[in-house]
Amino acid sequence: MNSEKWQKIKEIFCAAIDLPESERVVFLEKHDENILREVQKLIKAHENANNFIVEPALFDIGLANENETDFYVGKTIDSYKILEEIGQGGMGTVYLASRADDFEKHVALKLIKRGMDTAAVLKRFVL
Repeated sequence: MNSEKWQKIKEIFCAAIDLPESERVVFLEKHDENILREVQKLIKAHENANNFIVEPALFDIGLANENETDFYVGKTIDSYKILEEIGQGGMGTVYLASRADDFEKHVALKLIKRGMDTAAVLKRFVL
């Protein structure tokens, strides 16, 4: 498949996927049958991937389970005790933490994932 054809498939797919089912059918009918076939494969794959990676692969192979507590919860970093996980992203995990000394304060504490700890990334968090 050449680059031009792939670009066309991608454009049609991106436009079609956001349409309601009834409008999508009408929209797709306007396009070349060869391209349409590829777009329909992508749409089907997109719809089948609805539950893709719902839970980590480590659960699937038995190396971890969802009842395990996070390694960092309950630990203290500097003067902050980690209370619970708030969320995860591509760069790391964010935790709710509280001061472990006499000063009462809650904060969000972000721990950077290994591999994301490059000088450029760390510089963003120092400033």
